[in-house]
Amino acid sequence: MTENARGRKRSGAQEAWLRRLFRVEPGDGPLLILSAGYFFCLLLSYYILRPLRETAGIAGDDRVLHKLFFATFCVMLCAVPVYGAVVAHVRRVRFIACSTIFFASQLVLFALAFRTWPEEGVRIGRVFFVWLSVFNLFVVSIFWSLMVERWSLDSGKRLFGLIAAGGSLGGIIGSRVTALTAGRLSTEQLFLISAAVLLMTLFFLVGIVRRQPVAMTSRVDAEKPIGGGVFDGRHLVAHSPFLRRSADYLFILTLCGSFVYLIVSELVRGFSLADADRQRVFADINTVVTVLTLLLQLFGVSALMRGVGVGKTLGILPMIYLLGFIGFALVPFLAVISVFEIVRRSAGYGVTGPARDVLYTVVPREEKYKAKAFIDTVVHRGGDMAAAQLFALLAKYISVGTIAAITAPICVLWGWVALSLGRHLQSRSHAEGANRLETPLLKNPERATRRGPSPPSLE
Repeated sequence: MTENARGRKRSGAQEAWLRRLFRVEPGDGPLLILSAGYFFCLLLSYYILRPLRETAGIAGDDRVLHKLFFATFCVMLCAVPVYGAVVAHVRRVRFIACSTIFFASQLVLFALAFRTWPEEGVRIGRVFFVWLSVFNLFVVSIFWSLMVERWSLDSGKRLFGLIAAGGSLGGIIGSRVTALTAGRLSTEQLFLISAAVLLMTLFFLVGIVRRQPVAMTSRVDAEKPIGGGVFDGRHLVAHSPFLRRSADYLFILTLCGSFVYLIVSELVRGFSLADADRQRVFADINTVVTVLTLLLQLFGVSALMRGVGVGKTLGILPMIYLLGFIGFALVPFLAVISVFEIVRRSAGYGVTGPARDVLYTVVPREEKYKAKAFIDTVVHRGGDMAAAQLFALLAKYISVGTIAAITAPICVLWGWVALSLGRHLQSRSHAEGANRLETPLLKNPERATRRGPSPPSLE
């Protein structure tokens, strides 16, 4: 065998190995690169700004984080129906392009505001805190709506993880940009850089829409609007034990996550750190979180769900929070805060997020969209607001360490909800056909079908 033949054989074996590992099929490449590039720029833009938001949230002497959470909830309640109305009457591609330009122009206005009124930096920063919280939710939602339109169901199962990994890579670089330029570039310059990166998503958007949509003709009925608004999901959630458990899980997750955010803000404010040092600490934490999230998205969460079940996988995060709250109460040091922030956010993004999405594979189409939208917006932001108001009330009478200690038992309840969700999921999957849930998690579903109709247990 010649050297060239050996080289071709090794190259072919490596390509086949990569295809088996990531399940990329011929013809997927161009649209996959465009999609991952879009998400890369989107999260690169966001993560350049995120440390600025964290710094703005703890700036000044007044403790106003609970008011910022309340303001974010109110803005979200107003924005969601407006968003739904616009999407219902405007072509999706035009809407995405116009919204991108709209958000980028607002970043330019923030840069001008910080430069023109530096004495009002604290107040402008608080407005920016609310704006970025809303911006992040909507631009990511818009992106994944585009992905659902352009990829078939089978392709989405194979490739959405890789597309999400592109976003995680953008988050890594965005965090490093802010960390390395802390004290060198002004806030206004970072805003302008973020706006420029956000506008780069238009290049990828044009490339995506010019390509032939995948299996679009077979999904015409699925793409028809369902009708109604996000609040219509409240009735579905109220009458379904499974959806109520899912809402309970997210509400407690958001409640505990917001408590952690507020506790960390109080503790960090007590350390003798300059704004640039705080900004650098937050950026370094974001960098490590995005790296670990990337690894978990690619290699961890699927193995966990197959090995211990979806319910127990969802139960990992409550146990992490339990240990974290105990740590806050006993040893509230910067190292403890940093480690807990890294572990809980990596597990939340890399494990809990995908596992929560698996829950909705066994519900009807109406519940997938209306009930899930209600849970992901109203329940989520409601948890933020409830946490902020409760924390403000408790902080008047007890210390931050005591708040952490009395919050820890909630994590035990949260873990029970996770296990209950796993049991409900198992019951639903058997009632509606377990193959709908288990087939994507099997290495060889055809072989499983030949063995018989009974799938492995979810738990």
